[in-house]
Amino acid sequence: MDAADAQRGTFDAAAKALAIDPSLLIAQALRISADLENYSFAREIEALERILREEPNDAGAAIMLAYNLILNGYFEEALGISEHLVEVDPLSAAAHSSLYQSLRSNGRRSQALASLRLAEQLDAPAQNGSLPWQA
Repeated sequence: MDAADAQRGTFDAAAKALAIDPSLLIAQALRISADLENYSFAREIEALERILREEPNDAGAAIMLAYNLILNGYFEEALGISEHLVEVDPLSAAAHSSLYQSLRSNGRRSQALASLRLAEQLDAPAQNGSLPWQA
């Protein structure tokens, strides 16, 4: 499976979810993100920001938003989102990974590496089938 196949699968899954419940904001965002023919950065950002207005601590939407902002050169904005993720859930490997990417994009290499090491430490127990506090 290549990246295009994965995107088509995401688009199809989001479309199925929206057929069941058209109000699912994350499915709306995923459909926009995976639409190979009609992709719009502005529409994707708008959809993710709408989710975060309703659910400010939605980690999935925040990570997607930070990632897309980095890809499009909005490094400072991505950093603010990633820092908020870590404040909300300091034990989340995904939050620290997002922070690593944001810090790295902002040229803060030593802080980025520290965040990456912490993300790896937090994720290691999951690789072994246990939770961070059970390691």
